[in-house]
Amino acid sequence: LTAQWKVDAADWNDVIYLPGSDDGDVTGMPSNVEDVLSGTEQTRSAAEPERHGYTFKGWELTSPDGLEVAEDGTFTMPAENVTFTATWEKDAADWNDVIYLPGSEDGDVQGLPSNVTDQLSGTTQTVGQDAPTRHGYTFDGYKVEGLDGTASLQPGATFTMPAGDVTLTAQWKVDAADWNDVIY
Repeated sequence: LTAQWKVDAADWNDVIYLPGSDDGDVTGMPSNVEDVLSGTEQTRSAAEPERHGYTFKGWELTSPDGLEVAEDGTFTMPAENVTFTATWEKDAADWNDVIYLPGSEDGDVQGLPSNVTDQLSGTTQTVGQDAPTRHGYTFDGYKVEGLDGTASLQPGATFTMPAGDVTLTAQWKVDAADWNDVIY
C-alpha cells in the first residue's frame, strides 16, 4: 500500500510586500513569497527599498490583525496571507517651494500665481500660465533665483525642481501709453 496525499490549499499562503506608494517610484522591493506552509517559522524581509524624497522607516504589518512579529522579524505563518507595507518619511531637503513675488512694493499687482509648496526635487514644474498685471506697466517675465543657469522664465515655461526653493519675481516695463506729463 502506498499512502496518497492531497495538498490542503488552505494551509499554503503568501507573504506579500507592498511599496506603500502608488507613484511607481519605489525600487529594491523584496519579492513576495508564495506557497508558505502555515505553522512554519518565517522571517520578514530585511530589504530596505528606496524612494526619491523619502526615507524608508520599516515594514508595517497590514494584515492579518493580531499576528505577532518579533523584533527580529520572525513570525509563525498563519493559515492566511501575510501583508507587509513599506512605511516612509519625507526627506525635508528634497521638498521645496516655488515662490512668486510681485516685483512691486505698491501692492497693485493682480493675478500673481500662488506659491507652490512641497515640490519634490527632480520633478517637472510649470510656471503659472497667466501673466500678472499691473496698471501702468507691461509684464516682462520672471527673474529667477534658485535655478542654476536660468535667469528668467515666461508664463507656461517648465523647469526641473532643484534641491532648494525657486523664487520667481515679476519684472515690469513702464507702459509709456499710461504715463503722461503734468505741465505746470
